[in-house]
Amino acid sequence: MIRKALVTTLAVGGLVAAVPVNGAPEDAVAREMAATAALNDPKLQALAKKAFSEVEALAAKGDPKALTFMGLSYQLGLGAPKDPAKAVAWFARAAQANEPIGQFHYGLALHNGDAGAKDPVAAVSWLRKASAQGNVEATTMLGLAYYSGDGVPVDKIEATRLLADAASKKNAQALAMLGAIYLNGWGVTADPERGLNLLKEGAERGSRTAMFQIAIAYSTGKGVPKDEVEARRWFGTAAALNMPEAQVGLGLMLMSGMGGPKDESNAVELFTKAAQAKDSDAMLFLSKAYALGTGVAPDPQKSNRYLSDAVLAGNPMACFIFGKKVEAEGDLKVALDLYRFAASKGLAPAKEALDRLQAKKP
Repeated sequence: MIRKALVTTLAVGGLVAAVPVNGAPEDAVAREMAATAALNDPKLQALAKKAFSEVEALAAKGDPKALTFMGLSYQLGLGAPKDPAKAVAWFARAAQANEPIGQFHYGLALHNGDAGAKDPVAAVSWLRKASAQGNVEATTMLGLAYYSGDGVPVDKIEATRLLADAASKKNAQALAMLGAIYLNGWGVTADPERGLNLLKEGAERGSRTAMFQIAIAYSTGKGVPKDEVEARRWFGTAAALNMPEAQVGLGLMLMSGMGGPKDESNAVELFTKAAQAKDSDAMLFLSKAYALGTGVAPDPQKSNRYLSDAVLAGNPMACFIFGKKVEAEGDLKVALDLYRFAASKGLAPAKEALDRLQAKKP
């Protein structure tokens, strides 16, 4: 029964294909979109509900794959009401039953804090177990953890090894990260040709990160000849897949006319979408657009609101700009705090402003 039910659900957006959805590797994008489409299709929902009812009894008996199936059902809202807490609880049971997909998703939940407080050390432990059983998404996440020192000490050699292993199995996020590593020479001898080839392969497999990195490379001339037209095209490809950073990148090119004609109003629309996704750079650019009336009617209130939102989101440049504003209004204490924060993030003008104000103090 479990095999039949799993096959049934594979027809409903790839539920048991173990595609991570919440803060997950790039392979999630296309299949998350398929799952979203399934949510809006009554026939597919009916199939998912039938599969859910068939597997539920097996899960109650502790069948490992059924436990994972239940977690995915609750995570995606396919065949059952969407319930993140129940999803995590089922993933935990699947992980304890040594089911690799469940281990991956439970590790991801611990990493993201879906199970309560974030626990990167425990997350790495479960990701390692899933990776040892051949789960490619877990291998990718483990490589990223070693690269950033998230739950383990930084080890770029081990990170590169793990990402290369996952990339050899065509994981899109691993291809994207490994490509960026070789393109930029992050912890390895730079190999721009290899890096670009890996990024393009990742992009072909749907990685927005790979698309974005290619766009950055062409816009800056890093590892490839500078080509603003190509940069704009790649930003556009990733932006169409709702990547906020790419929406900002494309918006800036549209605003300035780089790589093609100016389109200030469309730039504002892109910034607005990215700001709705909590991108603080987009908030800052919207503040400027509404202040100057670029691509939109001037609106000082909206300008101030977006600037405040960017400050609250911790954007260093927004903090510096707001610091200048409150300094001009005479609130030196708040200005100092804002400059200090922005300077701590490496913003040189903020450091200069901080030094200047501190020198004035009696």
